[in-house]
Amino acid sequence: MTDGPFPSTLLEKAHGGAYHLVMKSIVIDWDGEHLPPELRKAPPGKYLLEQTGDSGRLTSAQERGLRRALDQLDAGLGMSLAEVLAELRRTARRR
Repeated sequence: MTDGPFPSTLLEKAHGGAYHLVMKSIVIDWDGEHLPPELRKAPPGKYLLEQTGDSGRLTSAQERGLRRALDQLDAGLGMSLAEVLAELRRTARRR
């Protein structure tokens, strides 16, 4: 499915013939001037770039939030797969 570090498609055919969205990420180092080789390999299209910061580590607030979320999942307070898929479908229809 991929050509180098970039996906050749955003949809993959899943078992049973259904399609699902594939989201890939790649981390690149950019000096602010020269185009990184990884970007030269990207097929034409729209891309979302997000600066990750230097450390790549979570802040203490982010880590606390993730721990709370995991505790809620462990306590059975999470959403089922069916609920997550329904929410994704509702969101996709609004676009």
